Amino acid sequence: MAKTIQIKEHYKDSTINIVLDTLEMEKQALVFCNSKRSAEKTAEDISYKVKKISDAEKRKLIELSEKVLNSLPKSTKQCERLARCIKQGIAFHHAGLTMNQKTLVEDGFREDVIKIISCTPTLAFGLDLPAFRVVIKNLGRYGPRGMQPIPVLEYHQMAGRAGRPGKTKWGEAITIASTEAGKEKIMEDFINADAEEIYSKLAVEPVLRSYILSLIATDFVRTRKQIMDFFNKTFWAHQFKDMYELMKKINKMLILLEKFGFIESAKGKAEKLKQEKVSAGEKANKKSNKDNKIKEEKRDICDEFLSADQIYQEAAGLSAVETGFSSTETGFEDVEEKFTATELGRRVSELYIDPLTAYEIICGMKRSKTKHVLPISILQMLCVTLEIRPKLRVKVKEYDEIIEQMVKYESNMIVLEPSQFDSEYDDYVNAFKTALFFNDWIEENDEEFLLEKYDVRPGEIRAKLESANWLLYAAIELGKILGVKNIGDKKKSMVAELTKIRLRMKYGVKEELLTLLKLKSIGRVRARKMHKFGIKDLGDIKKANIITLAQLVGKKTAIAIKDQVGEKVLEKDIKIKENKRKGQISLMDF
Repeated sequence: MAKTIQIKEHYKDSTINIVLDTLEMEKQALVFCNSKRSAEKTAEDISYKVKKISDAEKRKLIELSEKVLNSLPKSTKQCERLARCIKQGIAFHHAGLTMNQKTLVEDGFREDVIKIISCTPTLAFGLDLPAFRVVIKNLGRYGPRGMQPIPVLEYHQMAGRAGRPGKTKWGEAITIASTEAGKEKIMEDFINADAEEIYSKLAVEPVLRSYILSLIATDFVRTRKQIMDFFNKTFWAHQFKDMYELMKKINKMLILLEKFGFIESAKGKAEKLKQEKVSAGEKANKKSNKDNKIKEEKRDICDEFLSADQIYQEAAGLSAVETGFSSTETGFEDVEEKFTATELGRRVSELYIDPLTAYEIICGMKRSKTKHVLPISILQMLCVTLEIRPKLRVKVKEYDEIIEQMVKYESNMIVLEPSQFDSEYDDYVNAFKTALFFNDWIEENDEEFLLEKYDVRPGEIRAKLESANWLLYAAIELGKILGVKNIGDKKKSMVAELTKIRLRMKYGVKEELLTLLKLKSIGRVRARKMHKFGIKDLGDIKKANIITLAQLVGKKTAIAIKDQVGEKVLEKDIKIKENKRKGQISLMDF
């Protein structure tokens, strides 16, 4: 219900005026912004204007700000910025915060310690965090097509945060308009507008691919008819209404999955045996010209960059009888055709990754046999996948630099670069930038460096590392099944290389520290300290003086790692000279 409220205009910024009025009422508010950067700046701008804070509130806020500041092993500029805002009872909240920081902010708001949160719309979803007032600062969001209005559903979700059921009789959702015409447009386009239609996720191809594969891999469906009967009962079919078109889409996915080698049909198996016999006969007859022709016809789909649609189109070049699709009323000629999942297909389904992602990884591993594989090669292979989204966008000012790096590593890439005129090219460039980000992480650059260079916050770093970790695990599992042993000119094991990269991603270290990281209580900082001092492996730890170790990593840790290599040391036996810090060596020791 719309109503008129009078708010004093202390400043030009209407948002600040509304927030200060809320604080005077001793109420709480959520301010929704359209970006992480905007959320941080808004919180900071508000914090500068807050003046009245009681001594009791100050003590609580200082305590909370200290927790936020120390939430990471090494505080970043973002940590310091958030801590400063919290001292004034203001906070920001977005995907760039770590889980611990989010929890501290949310709990602080619930306990009425934090009065105002400036946040992105993600706070409106999945969190029970209502407030007396909600200020929706932006009704547009910048995307690939420029500034676009937010969905009506999203507006309603944010506005719905206003009011505390059981505590207050009402809440206020405020949207700012600078003109009367702007006010009328907000009323028409958002407040009084109908929400958008909800569509089944099965209409999204990655979801459909994964779903069909899981149904077949678990033996829930075995025949084409069973597949159709299952999907006929879904919300997708109810919404789609055209079963003929729906069946065409499902058939497309079946062709794709069989082309990938994740499922097999009875006809496909027969065709495969036939092809194998033909191939064997041709080899026996040594018909070289004909062999070359067949190789051209049966070129590996992995040998060049192809989109999913292109892959399908190639596969769909088979006859209607071969694919099982016909123009009859049912849409399929052989409804009783059976499908089974291959060993590879079952494992892909268990790994919960998009079948197309699995296929791209498999193709990358196959190409690696002829490439000089570097860590950046494997990282690029991961970053082209859907699971790494959102990828880091290449800014105009850094485009030339990124392209220069792409040229530098072109011969090492195991994911082939599409044409500059293809629609996939921009995504490929963004994927390469994301790969460079991961590469900088495993080269031991800290979070502050990554924030400055890539505008990536600690929470986003953690989220991306988790996605990459899972994809690396999936790649290792697929590599074991495929038996990809020798890669590149050094004849390295792909599974071994993937395992190394996964460990480096976990700790953010160079390969030289992996041996030391096997020890409990040793992370990237302590491992680097020991390595710089000449302690590079377990043998060096055995030889190392316990006092030296204690100075480098602390007494308890030194005792623990000595114990892990089979040497018992008591704390009383460690006597460090006075006024000596960890890692310091006295001149008297030389």
